Amino acid sequence: GGSRGIGAAISNILARLGADVSLTGRTEPALEEQANYLTSQFGVVVFTAAGDMSKEADVETCFAGAVEAQGDINILINNAGVGKSVPFHRMETEFWNQTIGLNLTGTYFCTKQVYGIMREAGYGRIVNVSSTVGLRGYPYIAAYCASKHGVIGLTRTLALEAVKKGITVNAIC
Repeated sequence: GGSRGIGAAISNILARLGADVSLTGRTEPALEEQANYLTSQFGVVVFTAAGDMSKEADVETCFAGAVEAQGDINILINNAGVGKSVPFHRMETEFWNQTIGLNLTGTYFCTKQVYGIMREAGYGRIVNVSSTVGLRGYPYIAAYCASKHGVIGLTRTLALEAVKKGITVNAIC
């Protein structure tokens, strides 16, 4: 989710601070547009890879390319997500699975790619973009709410495990 919205804003700040950036998302043209902006405005090196963060094979390919191009990853921003609404009584299983798959399982897949590297280095920063719906319930967004509650639970648990290895894990709601 690095090519637009919150993801683009985060990459702008990191690049302004001098960080080289790797962007992932589903749409290659949007990724390239953001990469060109970051390079021209801030002079940083930007790697892009299109993929679906709910698919482990896509995540593995994107992260392998990023590590090959830029070296070890020190900061991970888990921002890919989807937030659609539907009344629970009309929700299909596919809708549920897609929402949980991208918002929660995608966060797991991406974190899994960097966690070992960060543990070995004794340093890392993981920031999971959640939502206030991860803190309480709202009508018509059961799948989104469940996925963001899961992201917060994953964040809290991993924060306790990771701190011993110099890694901080936080969620932004």
